[in-house]
Amino acid sequence: MALPQPSSLVWSHATNSKAKLDAALSDPTITAIEADIMMGCTCMDNDSNIDLSSSVAIMSHPPHTHSDLSAEQFLALIFQDNRKQNGDRNRRRHVKLDFKEMEAVGPVLRSIAAYHSGDIIQ
Repeated sequence: MALPQPSSLVWSHATNSKAKLDAALSDPTITAIEADIMMGCTCMDNDSNIDLSSSVAIMSHPPHTHSDLSAEQFLALIFQDNRKQNGDRNRRRHVKLDFKEMEAVGPVLRSIAAYHSGDIIQ
């Protein structure tokens, strides 16, 4: 499989929330998604009961330490969207993960391994 030319990609940048990811996945012109990952906590909008002691990999950019989207949820939605393309590799979206903290790498790689089903370049 040949990779597309970078100039042909249409990006969704800083796709760090459920709303931005939903918008990117709903837009057929978006061919690549970039998101930032760091350790923090997930919460609902306006959640005043944030538990900062349970840190997980989240989709966020410093200085923010909470998000409505965990890295695991993000990956699940990306893999689900790519499977919907019925094997059409030209319609699958490319993903660039920008790790802001080394501590987030391990949990994300474990999540990717758990979802691995040929969705990753072989």
